[in-house]
Amino acid sequence: MIYGISAMIALLFFFFLGITIHELGHLVFGLTSGYTFNSLRVGSVELFKDGSKNKFNLSRRFVLGQCVMIPSANEDEFKFIGYNLGGIIFSAIFCTIFSVMLLILDRNDLLSIVLSFGLFPNIFLLLYSAVPISFFGMPSDTLNAITASNSDDAKHGMYMMLRVEYELMNGKRYRDYDSNIFRINNEANLSNYFIAYILMLEAYRLIDLKLYSDAIVEYSKIDLEKLPVAYSGEIKASLMFCYAIHDSNKKRLGELFEEKEIVTLLKSSGFSFSKCLAIYEYFIAGNKAEAEKWIDRAKKEASNYPNKGQRIMELDRIKQLERTFLMPRVSRGRFS
Repeated sequence: MIYGISAMIALLFFFFLGITIHELGHLVFGLTSGYTFNSLRVGSVELFKDGSKNKFNLSRRFVLGQCVMIPSANEDEFKFIGYNLGGIIFSAIFCTIFSVMLLILDRNDLLSIVLSFGLFPNIFLLLYSAVPISFFGMPSDTLNAITASNSDDAKHGMYMMLRVEYELMNGKRYRDYDSNIFRINNEANLSNYFIAYILMLEAYRLIDLKLYSDAIVEYSKIDLEKLPVAYSGEIKASLMFCYAIHDSNKKRLGELFEEKEIVTLLKSSGFSFSKCLAIYEYFIAGNKAEAEKWIDRAKKEASNYPNKGQRIMELDRIKQLERTFLMPRVSRGRFS
């Protein structure tokens, strides 16, 4: 019993230690590639840059690990190979140290047993990061590097992902961007998720301008079946909001709610979790009181976002839903 508990504690400790070291690899190689620090997250603990200060935040949303860096304002200087593969290199070094220690120590020694339990999850983390696959909807580091290397548009998509995240962190909104920034070549491969992300940014800009029908058209250009679940799920959650505000299309909302990405989102309590449930309760289940409870929860969650721009926009979207819920059903177009 004691050995079992000790083994479990060792496994969890070394696993999260390994994740931390992996993310530090992204941080170190990002810094050597000309990036600056934005945020580092392990589990629910996040260290992020707020102006000139570094702050800690505890989030309800659990993420194994994430390191977001800020690329140079000059896109011509953008380098991404080292930043993406830095975590793999640090994980490989960490696993090598474990392996050497196990070779030196007596295999029956308690420390050796503990280290063995610590090595296995970190080998898994190393393999997941190094193999170009998408696991649980999240692309691996190697897949990100390969995908960004496919074209100039893909490289631009990765750059915009990092750059916009930083600018939102400092209070910028999507509607503050010039639409020309989110233009792509007509022949661009939209199944490449970094290129699709540029279209997502344009759709977010249109939503922030309250041009919901235009945002729906923008999303329709993307083949969601060819995107990792993390991307397609975010798009479908955004589409739920657009349909709820734009024309209250009950049938389409019901279809979206049954999509596997939305089901996964609701199980994980991820981004937009409470908002999606509020939409479901009001428009599909017809339970206004329950919808209002989820709206109140969504407000509390949004108020704690460390990302200032996202926090402002999310609270704005929640207010729009509240106003929609207060409108008489007879005037809600297709909804009856």
